[in-house]
Amino acid sequence: MSRAEWTYELPPATGAGVWLEEYLVYDRDGTPVGRVLAVLEHEGRRWLGIEREPLPTRHDRRVVPFETIAEIDHENVAVHLTLEPSQIEEALELDPQNGVEQGAEAQRVTRVRLVEPSRREPDVRRPVDQGLLLGAGLLALFAVVALWAVFVLWGTSNASTALPLLAVPGLLFGAAAFLAWRARSQPWLARR
Repeated sequence: MSRAEWTYELPPATGAGVWLEEYLVYDRDGTPVGRVLAVLEHEGRRWLGIEREPLPTRHDRRVVPFETIAEIDHENVAVHLTLEPSQIEEALELDPQNGVEQGAEAQRVTRVRLVEPSRREPDVRRPVDQGLLLGAGLLALFAVVALWAVFVLWGTSNASTALPLLAVPGLLFGAAAFLAWRARSQPWLARR
């Protein structure tokens, strides 16, 4: 891992960030790796600054080339990279002592170009569509109907042979709960 020798601009301590600042950053596997510190431009090249550990006493800041962005998801305030976790670990490190608010060698990009990276790698994670929640709802509905059918069968035959059929609505309820949990816990992540 090498360290950048140049100074870089930081966003102001107070006030809202611009463009991608404060977006969550995810690696190729969809694992969170930090937040966008700033988009920097140094010697004609654009960099994405990532704050990995925003602790008051310790700053782990890295920069990766802007071209490594696979997707910018404005709806979920997320930036997905094409880099593996090890590549982010080996990325160029920013010295916290070189961060200034104005007059740095690497300027903070505050004016947005309309062109953003739009390519997508085949196994980069993407937003979950609403079909996942619809599937969970349908499975729950089928589970209720199956449970009702088992109780009707058990009541009319008055035999305990219908009780093992309770596993069918149980499995349907379990599948519905899993899909709902998946959509709720990580709504922006799903394998293509």
